[in-house]
Amino acid sequence: MRWKESAKNMVNLYSLVLMSLLLALRVVFELFTTIQIGDYLKIDFSVFLTAYSCMIFGPVPGIVMGGAADILCFLLKPTGPYFFGFTLSKMIAGMIYGLFFYKRKMTPYWRCIVRVFFTVTLVTIVVNLCMNTIWICLLYGVKDLSRFVTEPSAAMEAFMIKLRAGFWARLLKEGIMIPVNTAVVSLVFIVAGRIPLNIPGMNSAGRNTK
Repeated sequence: MRWKESAKNMVNLYSLVLMSLLLALRVVFELFTTIQIGDYLKIDFSVFLTAYSCMIFGPVPGIVMGGAADILCFLLKPTGPYFFGFTLSKMIAGMIYGLFFYKRKMTPYWRCIVRVFFTVTLVTIVVNLCMNTIWICLLYGVKDLSRFVTEPSAAMEAFMIKLRAGFWARLLKEGIMIPVNTAVVSLVFIVAGRIPLNIPGMNSAGRNTK
């Protein structure tokens, strides 16, 4: 049901306008507030816009906006070769946020904080620690992909060494960002819950009013 209702936002003019504005803000934040530390670490402050967009519009627009944001950021400010894996990661993150935030009860405040903490932790583990670490190791740790054909065992062993090193290098940063992101997203949700968006058929929490 949530998937079907979420998909309707893709053909709602008011929703599309607001999605475009939030997408533009998200791209600006990702371009100008993201901090890159070496090949393995990146601190992204646009998470609250991602979560808020998915709370309003659900998983389907969350997937679309995640992919669009990654592609737009690459086109406007490429930091290396384009790799679809990172686009997929943004899409999966949008799906998870949408599934856990869209049409979900965010009151009382403790319920909101617990749900945000669980969702942020899930995205951190699945997307940031697992998926993105694999993509980074494939992109920067594998010098010759042909070795996976000519010497599959040796190539896989070398890749796993890189993967473990990348995982541990990213673990501390991602662990620190969980409470930070939880606090920021929870605050945005609590404040946003008091501001009506006046979208026909919806309120600020993404619940149908009809």
